[in-house]
Amino acid sequence: MISAESPIPVAVVGPHAPYRGGIAHFTNRLCAQLETKTTSVVRVSFSRLYPDLFFPGKTQYEPGTPDTWREDPAHGDSGQDRAIFIDSINPISWLNAGRQLKAAGVEVVVFMVWMPFFAPAYTVIAGTLQKAGIRVLAIVHNALPHERHTGDQFLTRMFLKRCDSVIAMSKAVCEDIEDLVPGSKPKLIPHPVYDQFGELISREASRRDLGWSRDARILLFFGLIRHYKGLDILLDALPDARKRLPGLHLVIAGEFYESRARYVDHIRRLGLDSEVTLFDEYIPSERLPPLFGACDVVVQPYLSATQSGIIQMAFHFERPVIVSDVGGLAEAVEAHDAGLVVPPSDPQALGDAIVHFFESGVREKLERGVFLLKKDSSWSGFSDFILTEI
Repeated sequence: MISAESPIPVAVVGPHAPYRGGIAHFTNRLCAQLETKTTSVVRVSFSRLYPDLFFPGKTQYEPGTPDTWREDPAHGDSGQDRAIFIDSINPISWLNAGRQLKAAGVEVVVFMVWMPFFAPAYTVIAGTLQKAGIRVLAIVHNALPHERHTGDQFLTRMFLKRCDSVIAMSKAVCEDIEDLVPGSKPKLIPHPVYDQFGELISREASRRDLGWSRDARILLFFGLIRHYKGLDILLDALPDARKRLPGLHLVIAGEFYESRARYVDHIRRLGLDSEVTLFDEYIPSERLPPLFGACDVVVQPYLSATQSGIIQMAFHFERPVIVSDVGGLAEAVEAHDAGLVVPPSDPQALGDAIVHFFESGVREKLERGVFLLKKDSSWSGFSDFILTEI
């Protein structure tokens, strides 16, 4: 275990700033917390994360990223003096990264695991590290992707077999890991609540800033829009729910990773044009406080899941959630009564839960649960757990 008196040099492999998205948010926050523990942290990021051919979004970077960084991360304005870079499709860079980590004197390397695509690079690096006696630890966000492809199990298993310790953040992911690598005995610790996205803004102030009615009942669907996130289910639930709940309004905030036109047509067919506000873009961090502050509840009608960073963002802004019972979503909310859980792919059940949230008096109970969960789920505790594994 690391102590303040004898910090062990640690490297963390994953997308770091200025990459955008949930895994980058997690990697950056973990590194910042580890550094407060007097741990020497070497950041290992990517000169190329996803090849453009495989990336459906508009950009892989946070807004405002300098062109110099995109052209040459090793020399751009990355703010990472001790960074090592990997090209996800260049094996030479994998070998170089292993050699650089050995030269940096690290004793443990922590890998973010979320896509089998990165397993070949990770496996090569891990092999180099273990030959040098350097421990390999994996934090597994997804053992298998939501949208499966041939070879996913083989690739993930290939890397996880190289790991000295494996950590998961939901029981569902633990089960996936144990199925892939029997006897691996992954350790479980819940995903901490994100706390880096600004201060809570009151509902009244947020709605005033956004020009929204103070009396509206606002649902927020947030994040990249892909089929497995179940936006269709939520849209289908709205017409009946609106009949029972005057002033019900849905805000959809996120970039489309599939056909935008299909969802817009769906909204029109259901006659919801005036009841849905659509922000068709990646939402940068500075816009999150008023957006989450203005909503009453965050809805995640996922068709499949492991755990969700969006739930942790909602909890930071002290908003309850309504989630489908898939993966680890239910366990993220039930222990503290911080949200409602519904069956997946069931618009009627989802609509009933939305009405129940606003009309039954349960809302106040859930908001208290969120407040208590937020106090109990810290990055300091999470990093302490990681350090005990090192």
